Amino acid sequence: MANEPEAYLNKKNIKDLSHVSFVENFQRLLVTNGYTELEVTKSNRAFTLIGLCNQKRWVFRYDYRSTSSNGREQLKSLLKDAKKFQAQCYVLVIRDLFTPDLQKNLEYFRTQGIIIDVYRPQEVLHLVGKSPIYSRATKQLRPYQEEAVESLKDALIDYDRGLVILGTGLGKTVVIADVVDALFEEGSISQGSVLVLAHTRELVNQLQMGFWHQLSKFIPTRRIESDILPSSWEGVNFATVQTIKANLRHMPEFGLVLIDEAHHLGSETYNEVLEQLSPRMIGGVTATPWRGDRIDIQETLGEPLMQIGIAEGLRMGYLCPVDYRLVANDLDWKFVQERSRHKYSVRQLNRKLIIPIHNAEAASYMRNIFEEEDRNSGLVFCTTIAHAEETARHLAQYGFRAAAIHGDQSTEEQSKTIKSFKQGKLNMLTTVDLFNEGMDVPDVDMLVFMRVTHSRRIFVQQIGRGLRLSKHKTNVLVVDFVSDLRRIAEVINLDRAVRSGVKEQMSLGRKLINFHQSQASKFMESWMLSQASLFSREEEPELEIPFLETR
Repeated sequence: MANEPEAYLNKKNIKDLSHVSFVENFQRLLVTNGYTELEVTKSNRAFTLIGLCNQKRWVFRYDYRSTSSNGREQLKSLLKDAKKFQAQCYVLVIRDLFTPDLQKNLEYFRTQGIIIDVYRPQEVLHLVGKSPIYSRATKQLRPYQEEAVESLKDALIDYDRGLVILGTGLGKTVVIADVVDALFEEGSISQGSVLVLAHTRELVNQLQMGFWHQLSKFIPTRRIESDILPSSWEGVNFATVQTIKANLRHMPEFGLVLIDEAHHLGSETYNEVLEQLSPRMIGGVTATPWRGDRIDIQETLGEPLMQIGIAEGLRMGYLCPVDYRLVANDLDWKFVQERSRHKYSVRQLNRKLIIPIHNAEAASYMRNIFEEEDRNSGLVFCTTIAHAEETARHLAQYGFRAAAIHGDQSTEEQSKTIKSFKQGKLNMLTTVDLFNEGMDVPDVDMLVFMRVTHSRRIFVQQIGRGLRLSKHKTNVLVVDFVSDLRRIAEVINLDRAVRSGVKEQMSLGRKLINFHQSQASKFMESWMLSQASLFSREEEPELEIPFLETR
């Protein structure tokens, strides 16, 4: 029994953890035991955790004001939270003395028909002991994920590095979490310490919660913040690369560093951090390995051990089917009728050939198709912050519950908007690049492109926001108000890739290109099919308009 491993909450640390770390571990305890839709709020020297379990809403209040007086204020605050969140079960969590006066107040509320449970350290540890070794929500690996886990684990052990490329929605976090769990079980991590890096706090939070589902309860986890560094680095540590850079002189020796969204490797910040940390093993995952510069992430991580993109994920049925509709207002037939044999650049053709759609017209189109297709919620990708806010106003005028979300807003404002969106209080969000990476919104069943990008990485990231499977949707509708020929070519290439599989699961809509005039649609589709590969070249291609008889 002396060598029995300790769980992440144990007698040695439960009273010494900082308030933030204790709440973080208590949240993990709830996740492990099947609580869902967990939210954590902080106010007035207390943390409130709200979640669902057994079809009941629970509220836990960890109030770190001392209960040595009588605890009445803490209990009243708990009941106030319970009323606010319409909870049916109430729990006060404390780490200090359970006083006789607190017991008297609990009995008083009981006489009023209000039963309040109290979790002291012994009750918390009892729940930890009863908890399963792995979370009740542990995800079973798909066949390709099992292969990815084995390949990455073996590469890290044998070659000290590894890279896996999985399209958005194909479970990158599950893969690296299972790799870490397996390496700990085999005792293959020197120093017993892992660092998982991402470039935003939102990604760090999502990664940590994703790992909770896959890790044994004997592997501790913690989120690293600049102002509070842990006393122990054992287990899995999650942090932004900026936080680690700011605290490099305090960093220990990590046996393994894992990088989420590994295409960010090569930046000055990552270079400095990895050079200083010099871990024995380094691994990474990404959905989009391409960069706009000439930096090759394979120089650091090696050639991909596995690479599964959107097209293959769709063919295998692990991504949501897509109905992709390219919508353009019209063609400039006068230009076409000139029967030009001159070669034009893509930029010239975009300006001369396609007439872009206006915002108000686009909002009207979105309203009609949202109702006709019985959509639940959508994301609209815009060109600028001003454009996102303007588009949100247009959408509101057409009956949407819409809001703009962007990088100029505070973290609190962004979180409030995302929460309202997930709860259904909003059904359309407009944004610029905020949802390109890491944001999990599985129930979104409509994506709208109001921007043009020549970045394949951004295009794939944004379309990936709607590809996650969900019981609340049968497909994702993509409405692309494109005014750029490269986008049409990219979509046609993706459609070809999906159709080329042995087992066809879907295609990108019955009509790739929708124009107001059927003649325009026929002309563009036939021309673009022949030009798609040319458009995908990095350099600016020159094209000529084909001869066309018009009536």
